[in-house]
Amino acid sequence: MLDPVTAPGADGAATVAAAREQLRAALPAALVPATFTVFDELPLNANRKVDRKALPVPALAESDDAGLPRTARDAELAALYVRVLITRRSASTATSSSSAAARSWRPT
Repeated sequence: MLDPVTAPGADGAATVAAAREQLRAALPAALVPATFTVFDELPLNANRKVDRKALPVPALAESDDAGLPRTARDAELAALYVRVLITRRSASTATSSSSAAARSWRPT
């Protein structure tokens, strides 16, 4: 189980480093967050719950190869995946259009 990292007034960098190390020890690398945001206190709404709308947008870590295929096989799989998604989207659109037409048709 992860220990909560709550240290008001503590050095933000040390807190983030500790949290990152704890998560790396407990989770697969793909599940460790890329960025962390340190708050002195969380914004609360009138019901004393975290006010999600008041939270800042997290700064995304910049990466030169973010999301790009690393090998030729990755590129082939990505292209295939895009083709399948486009085919399914157009097929589902055609199906929903014909279904709408069928529903709107009334015998006279």
